[in-house]
Amino acid sequence: MAAVIGSRDNYNRDPNKMGKFYIGAYGGMPIIPYGNAVSAQSYGAFHSTNYWTSINNTGVTANTVRTIYSVSGNSGFLISAFSQQGNSSSMSASVTFVVTIDGVATTLALGASGTTGYPAGWLGTPAGIRRNSGTLTAQNTAVIANDHLGPLGASSNTVVNLGNKTVIYGRNDNSNNGQVLLPTLSWPTTNPLACLRFENSLTITVAADFTTVGLDVVRRGAGCLVRLDT
Repeated sequence: MAAVIGSRDNYNRDPNKMGKFYIGAYGGMPIIPYGNAVSAQSYGAFHSTNYWTSINNTGVTANTVRTIYSVSGNSGFLISAFSQQGNSSSMSASVTFVVTIDGVATTLALGASGTTGYPAGWLGTPAGIRRNSGTLTAQNTAVIANDHLGPLGASSNTVVNLGNKTVIYGRNDNSNNGQVLLPTLSWPTTNPLACLRFENSLTITVAADFTTVGLDVVRRGAGCLVRLDT
């Protein structure tokens, strides 16, 4: 019988292979299903639904590490995670996640975001885009490709940092735009290589170079989506 080369299954166990990107909380902000509508990261419903596995909305000073989620004695998939949002319509951010799976920690530094409004750092792969209004074009909205190894979007104000594999999904004000769609709990089934597999334990922490003390709960919120096997 021939030897099997590579992984023992079709799962990703390397946090470095997860998508890494920034999103500014304007027209390109991510959205999730909420009732019969959708909710974006800059709105309270985004943080208050049962969509996310965990939300940490404590206020912290700049570069303070806080835990988003931790589980042991179980297996499953990390689908996505996001940091707190900056509190300025024109700022650059730097976000660092540490993902520990089965006792092995990996630091994921997203690098500098470039100037945008209310940026948040993300791990994971977007599920696609939703046209917000008008005609969707690459000129003024992010066009998503499920590939974290290069520019994930194209827009007239996209800032790409290829060295850190990061991108801002943005738009010009007063232009037609699309919104980033986030994956659901079905993502490990439909796109397992976009997720992170763990067999016994998972811990996710995040730190950002801006302060969230005194900000509203929406700006402070950092969270993740995890699907456990049991």
